[in-house]
Amino acid sequence: MVLGHQFRSWPTSEMFEQEVRRVARALYPALGPTGASLHEGRERDAVFSDGETFYIIEATCNPLKQKAIDDLEKSISLKQQLQKENPDSNFKIFFITSKDPTADQSEVATAARKKARCPVLAMSLTTFGQRLVDIPAYLEARENHPFGSIRNPDPKNPQKKVEQAHFVPIDMLDTDSRESISPSTLATSLLEDPKIYTLLGDFGAGKSMTMRFIYHFIRDAFRAGSSFAFPLYLNLRDHVGQDEPSSAIYAHGEKIGFPRPESLVRAWKAGFVHIFLDGFDEISSSRFRSDAKGLKVVRRRAMTLVRKFVTEHPIHASSLFISGRQNYFGTNEERVQAFSINGRSARTLTLNEFTLEQVQDYLKRIGIPSHSVPNWLPSRPLLVGYLAVRNILSQNIGDLAQMSRSEGWDYILDRISEREGDQIEDLGGQVEEVRLFIDRLATRARSSQTGRGPVPISQMVDIFRQLVPSSPDEAAQQLLLRMAGLTSSASTAMVATAPDQEDSREFVDSDLVDAARAGDVVRFVQHPFDDEISEEFSNPDCTFLMGELGVEVAAQKLQGISPGLISTALKVAAERINSPALAFDILRIIQQLGIDIKEVDHSSGQIVISNGYFDELELTPGDSLSLCTLKECMIDNVFVNHIGGRGAGPKLESCEIENVYGASSRDDLPQGVIDSNTRISQFHNEMEIIGDLRLQQLPHAVLTLLASLKKLFLQAGRGRKETAFPRGLDEIERAYVADVLSLISHHQFATPHRLGGPLVWIPNRVKLPEAKSILRAPQQSDHPLIVDVRKL
Repeated sequence: MVLGHQFRSWPTSEMFEQEVRRVARALYPALGPTGASLHEGRERDAVFSDGETFYIIEATCNPLKQKAIDDLEKSISLKQQLQKENPDSNFKIFFITSKDPTADQSEVATAARKKARCPVLAMSLTTFGQRLVDIPAYLEARENHPFGSIRNPDPKNPQKKVEQAHFVPIDMLDTDSRESISPSTLATSLLEDPKIYTLLGDFGAGKSMTMRFIYHFIRDAFRAGSSFAFPLYLNLRDHVGQDEPSSAIYAHGEKIGFPRPESLVRAWKAGFVHIFLDGFDEISSSRFRSDAKGLKVVRRRAMTLVRKFVTEHPIHASSLFISGRQNYFGTNEERVQAFSINGRSARTLTLNEFTLEQVQDYLKRIGIPSHSVPNWLPSRPLLVGYLAVRNILSQNIGDLAQMSRSEGWDYILDRISEREGDQIEDLGGQVEEVRLFIDRLATRARSSQTGRGPVPISQMVDIFRQLVPSSPDEAAQQLLLRMAGLTSSASTAMVATAPDQEDSREFVDSDLVDAARAGDVVRFVQHPFDDEISEEFSNPDCTFLMGELGVEVAAQKLQGISPGLISTALKVAAERINSPALAFDILRIIQQLGIDIKEVDHSSGQIVISNGYFDELELTPGDSLSLCTLKECMIDNVFVNHIGGRGAGPKLESCEIENVYGASSRDDLPQGVIDSNTRISQFHNEMEIIGDLRLQQLPHAVLTLLASLKKLFLQAGRGRKETAFPRGLDEIERAYVADVLSLISHHQFATPHRLGGPLVWIPNRVKLPEAKSILRAPQQSDHPLIVDVRKL
């Protein structure tokens, strides 16, 4: 039988009567099976005895007074007959209604007590069920206990409740049907279609907030009388070491201060409880092994409690809702087996991230104007919350304009480290060590093709034990399995994953891993002769370069560093440990900071970076990098800047270059910078590119805008130095560059950043479709950006 949750309008009276009998069996388990029966030729809904007391029950959906009179008269008649046969027994008569009894029906029941000479009780099915467990008392007690990982990120008031009003509903994706489903729709599904629901999501994606929303939805449905079952919400991190569902529910009741925890167990077994299990990834096993096969065993053992809930939950009557981090298991198949879901009625959903509109909606709810949101802001709800409540987003526009995305992402990494360190008790809040661990994983991931991983689990264990030798294996296990920003390599693989790689991890976000890469590079620059750090970069497979964000984060941390120290680090990286990727990263940091290393004493001559593969290089005007040479390297894109003099650096010898931008031929290259042994496949003269735009006979300001959008969004590279925008423009068009860039920033198409060197403009990739639309039809476009530019 599937529980009729909309019990205010039962399809048939038989279904209502059946539900009443089910509640009675739960209330009085010693009674055994019971059903409708005939006495003196008249049907009775339920009559049974526990050996001491007879229970006579009549159930009805009929609100009329006459129905109460008829049912109670036949119940009293039956009581009198049974009392003659069982003179030493006690008797109780129940008159159960689908809604609260009417005043007339209650009056009839009161009058019937005198005639029956025993208790006669008229009540609704809800009130009858509350004899099993005091549901209102549970719901009230539960509100005073945390829901999963929901914490107020405000450091001044961390115990303050996070209000439901701050919740922005995020749609989920059904992994089978690929259907998008809202939290309220899912809550209705839990009520009307009982089954096992699993919600998966990454760190900070809003799993607990979504579960709490659905919990409150079902709580409110129960209070309104539209659901007979009530929700019970367990934080699995509170039940480490418990393998039995009954014990976990009992312990949960005790923990929240509910006076009769055993009644919760009885209610669950009777099918009157929707169970919420939040945080399966927060359960650790007492044994830990670093090999893949051993880790699978550990995870399966850790899921014993969840697995028993799955196998013992009365799924015919109520739903079971489980949530946890998507990256915990090596594969989906492993999760299904660990939960023992195979062959059961189940549905799996994944949580999406905030859209731009949802970010703005969330900030509006907590009183922060959306126009103050920096465009580097991540779309994960938890991270947005961190930034909001710590007053970063509530500062004035002037302050926010000075906050670069490098500062923002560095801040986010610190918050992740703080959260993981605080949540794992055995770590004792070792925040610096957790940050170092994340940075070191990012360095190891540089040996992969994507730069995000995978990093084998054995390496992760070794790194953790090296950095946090005092922490026990259990702490390592939790951190490795649920580390924020990491996912199973198997879950994102486009092809089958090798068995020994199923428990590898990779970073889920390119910006996150790029910001984390900066950590070890900064440490190397500050301590270039540290053997431990040097060993990380001496791996010949460590070839993936830092991106623009990583360079910005490193440059931010290295502001004020002496030219002598950073040039020494460059020379050590290039020649002592022979790491061209690290050396090139340091070279770009030097460019970012505008450091002049030509005056540094390098008696041994040039600093030579050899045999590297680099995606892009911008030649720095002047001779500040004249002591640095790239030799026998492969470079995808080289950008030549003629502004500010003919000299440039670093020098290129015997290299292979795919594209050169800003020059039409070798004759147009800065003298003495690229030697004759360097092969160049193609030149891209920006004058010719701009010439194509001029054919459209556009106003000078509009042409300047289109040229700038092309350089930001369509040309190779992730950012553009401000000095690159005038290239290819004539004198009149150059006069509009500053005003056009100001409007580009105002409309959030790109953001300027400066860390001591030239100003760099970073495109906002969310705006790419809008940029392409403007470029396709500049004459017809009515986009606010081009409208404003036309006014210049």
